[in-house]
Amino acid sequence: MFSRFTAWLGHLIFLLMTVLFTLFILFAVYKGWIHRDEQILTPADGYGYALGIGGGVTMLSLLFYPLRKYLGSSPYVGSVKLWFRIHVVLGLIGPLMILYHSNFHLGSLNSRVTLFSMLLVVFSGLVGRFLYAKINDDLDGAQKLLNELHHKTEEIIELLSNEVKFGDKFRNRLKFYSKPVITPASSLFISIIVYIKAMSSIEKNRNNEFKRLKVQLRETARKERWNKQITTEHVKSVHKLLKEYFNTIRRATRINFYSRIFSLWHMLHFPLFMLLIVTGIVHVTAVHMY
Repeated sequence: MFSRFTAWLGHLIFLLMTVLFTLFILFAVYKGWIHRDEQILTPADGYGYALGIGGGVTMLSLLFYPLRKYLGSSPYVGSVKLWFRIHVVLGLIGPLMILYHSNFHLGSLNSRVTLFSMLLVVFSGLVGRFLYAKINDDLDGAQKLLNELHHKTEEIIELLSNEVKFGDKFRNRLKFYSKPVITPASSLFISIIVYIKAMSSIEKNRNNEFKRLKVQLRETARKERWNKQITTEHVKSVHKLLKEYFNTIRRATRINFYSRIFSLWHMLHFPLFMLLIVTGIVHVTAVHMY
C-alpha cells in the first residue's frame, strides 16, 4: 500500500514539474518575442554572446543520451529513462538560450540556416517525446508486453477452461485475435492497418466471445445444477478474464504500433541533429573568421 502511494506521489510530482517547466519555457519564449526589438542582448558580445556559447554547449551535451544507451545497465551512470528526461530538458533549454542569443531575429544567411535547423530538431524532438509517452516511457515496453501476451493467452484460456467446457474452436479464436499483435508487421503500412483494425474491433470481439461463453456457461450450469449465485459468479469471472485478455491485446497493439513509429522517427531525428551540429560549427566558424 505504501509503495503504491509512493509511486502515485512520484508520478504527481513529476507531472507538476513537467507542467511548471513547460509554462516556464512558454513564458520565456513569449517575453523574448515581445521584447525582441529592444536590443537588450546582442549576439556579438556580453550576455548575448555567452548565451550563444552556452546554448551551443547545451546542444552538444545532447549527444550524451545516445552514448548512454550503449553503456548497458551500469548502475554508476543512471538509468536510460533518467538520461532521456535530461535529454528532453536540455533539448528545450539549449534552443531557448540560442533564441535569446539571436534576440529572436533571423540574422545572416548562415544564422538562418542554423536557426531553422535547430527549430526543426526541436519540433522533431517534441514529436519523439509524444511517441515515447505512447509506449509508456519504456523503449522495451513493446517487447515485454508482447512476451507477456504469449503467456497470458495460454493462462487465460486455462482459467476459462475451469469456468466453461469449450473446444479447440474457441481456443483458436482467441489465438486468432492475438496473432496480428504477436506477429511483427512487415511494413509501416501493414502496422497501420493492423492497428486500426484491432483498435476498432476489440470491443466487438470481446462482446461476441462473452455472449458465446455466456450461453455455454448457462448450459453447463443447467447440467451441473448450479444455483443462481454460483452461476452469476462464474459469469462475472468469465467476463473479467475476457476483459483482461482483450485489454492486453489493446495495450500490446498500441505499444507495438507506436514503437515502430518511434523507430522510424529515430532514423530521421538523429540525421537532423547531426545536420544541426554541422550548421552550428559552420555558423561559429563564420562568425569568428569574419
